[in-house]
Amino acid sequence: MMRPILALLLLPLASYGADTVHLTGREAEAVQLATQVFQSKQGSKDQEGHPVYGNLKHYTVQIERHGPKLEVIFVPEEPPLKPNEAGTGGSTIYGWEVHYIIALDRMKILEEHYAR
Repeated sequence: MMRPILALLLLPLASYGADTVHLTGREAEAVQLATQVFQSKQGSKDQEGHPVYGNLKHYTVQIERHGPKLEVIFVPEEPPLKPNEAGTGGSTIYGWEVHYIIALDRMKILEEHYAR
């Protein structure tokens, strides 16, 4: 059931003529797992009432290979800045940056990290 989401995540890469991205089947499953967990936590808010796990339409998904592990990173968009305003770091009004470290052989999330 999550396969359409994976396709939607990867579609912009092909649609805009960016470099071709190649994932193994296990890596695609890891992205699917991370996306499923991320979306299951949507609606969470921090102490100021800002989203922790935001809407995916305001995120970019980065993938980093680390041997038998895959790191799937959900990076929130930066909102437009006002003059003389600095960026916010790992969190924005759209949510926090979230990292999942996944063991490809067991298809299990080993670690979950946040950047705020």
